[in-house]
Amino acid sequence: MEMLLDPKGLRPFIGNWEEVASVTIQRLHQEKMVNPERHVALLEKLFSYPDIPEDWRQINLQQQPNPMVYVDFELGGMKIKFFSTLTSFGTPIDITAQELVIEQYYPADHATRIMFEGR
Repeated sequence: MEMLLDPKGLRPFIGNWEEVASVTIQRLHQEKMVNPERHVALLEKLFSYPDIPEDWRQINLQQQPNPMVYVDFELGGMKIKFFSTLTSFGTPIDITAQELVIEQYYPADHATRIMFEGR
């Protein structure tokens, strides 16, 4: 999450950064509603980055959670598009698994798929 919002991280390479970042922040707010102590330090860190809209500090109850988010990377004149999904463990037996969230990226278009297949 920090790499996504940090101007020295991935932020400059994401063409639809504002959309992706907004959805990410809102997801953190939604998780915080279930567990008020969760993500407090992370959200404060994310809000410390420059140019983060002030209204992102509050949950937007009008914004519906998306099952996936498209991420448009722009690298060296090349544009590649992915969709991202998040997997979490809802009722873990091991308490350490409760905080585990796995983000996976999949090619969202034919050109991106071809690039990763090396054709």
